[in-house]
Formats: sequence, structure tokens, C-alpha cells
Amino acid sequence: AGTPGAAETGPPPASGGLPALRDALAVLARSNPAAGQQAAAALPQTNAGMAPPLVAALAAARGGDVRSWLGPRAARALDEAGRGDLLGRIESEISAAGPGRAGPVEAAGEWRTVTLPVLHEGELAAIRMVVRRRPDPAEEGEAPRRPPGKRFLIDLALSRLGPLQLDGLVKARKF
Repeated sequence: AGTPGAAETGPPPASGGLPALRDALAVLARSNPAAGQQAAAALPQTNAGMAPPLVAALAAARGGDVRSWLGPRAARALDEAGRGDLLGRIESEISAAGPGRAGPVEAAGEWRTVTLPVLHEGELAAIRMVVRRRPDPAEEGEAPRRPPGKRFLIDLALSRLGPLQLDGLVKARKF
């Protein structure tokens, strides 16, 4: 499978994306502000502490538990407000499913799109990330040549620089 180009992945989502997450944060702000703060704290923010929440969001997108990611207090508050359905919708919004596919990123070599939420200057924005697990030579019956890893692409539309694509590889605790 080749690297997906901009035409295949489409433009990055506008800041108006992630309606279920926006709804959940609004419900929490009205019904249980402390739970809303817990959920907002789980979201990656464009600051020096962005990496750990971004990894947690990516884990939730890969099929992890959205309830755990946003926090038990936030999940319980949504259930109590009668809006527990938002948790499933959030999972669908950020799902690592590729076009026409369901489920987490599993198969080596297949590209999957993940939409991750990010708080930037107090506004919720969506980042589209395209990820691919590199094949493990041992899985293919070959002698190990290099450790497997995950390759990713991030398409950005920056106000001053214009379109930009970041291409990265994470393997064996190295970026």
C-alpha cells in the first residue's frame, strides 16, 4: 500500500468537527462542571504537555475505552444526565477505522485515519492523523531486519504557512 496523498485523505477537518465531543463537554459544563473539567483535562492541548494526552486519545481511538479516557466522573455524569449515548458517538468520531472499515488499527501495512481532538487557545479542534503499523518481519516468517513501528502522517492547514504534512515514524521508544 502506498502512502496516502491529500486527495485520498481529504482536507483536515475544520475546527467545527467532533460534534459528539462538543455536545458532551457542553452537557458536562451544565450538569457537572467538575466532571467537565476532568474531561477537558484529558484532551490534548497545544502546549508543552501535549504528548501524554495525545497518546491517551490515540489509544482511545484505537479501540480503547472512551469512558476511561475522559474519566470515570465524566462518564458517570453523562450517564446521569441521560446522555451516555455520547460516549459511543465520541468513539465513532475518533475511531481508527479506515474508509468503509470498522475497528482498530491492526493489520500491518494498512493505513487508517484517526481524528484526534485538540484544545487550541480554548477552542476544540480536530487533527486528522493517518497511521500505519509497519510489518514485523517475524510475523512474515523473515529474519528480523528492523524493529516494527508505526508510521504516521498529519495534514495541517496553518494560517501563515499554508498546507503542511508531517511524516513520522515511532519505533522502539524513538520518534
